[in-house]
Amino acid sequence: MICDVCGANIATVHVEKMVDNQKTAHNLCASCAAGFDMQLDFNAIFKSFLGAALSGGVKTDEIRLRCKSCGLEFSRFQKLGRFGCADCYKYFEPQTFSVLKNIHGADKHTGKLPRKLEAGIKYTRTIEQLKCDLQNAVKTENYEEAARLRDIMRGMSREGSVANDQMV
Repeated sequence: MICDVCGANIATVHVEKMVDNQKTAHNLCASCAAGFDMQLDFNAIFKSFLGAALSGGVKTDEIRLRCKSCGLEFSRFQKLGRFGCADCYKYFEPQTFSVLKNIHGADKHTGKLPRKLEAGIKYTRTIEQLKCDLQNAVKTENYEEAARLRDIMRGMSREGSVANDQMV
């Protein structure tokens, strides 16, 4: 396929644009694609994606939900694509949890951590996970597993206190 702009080179990029419900398609070579006016509004794309994902399966009474801290309504959040304050995460969690987990691939932060705090944060997360696993082991009466987890936690706390003593 030949480039629609220069008519000389082989088209390697296909661009489709929707403006006022009119679809236009362009086949472009690499050099013409570099100069082609492709203004992507990522904020609008995210809003439409998030809004569409959130509107599916959300009941009308849930749309009237309001954050008690900032007053943001759930329907407004769907239009804006962002929360009004930190408490919105708590108030709208049941409606947004599965959507955010699908978007990010996890329900907890898994990205980079500040270097100075990384070891402490990882240690805290590991201890929290071990505590949760320990509680589950006790609930299911798996006492051997519970004892193993307890021993791991004790060993980690000893190592942590030794490391802290050495830093002082």
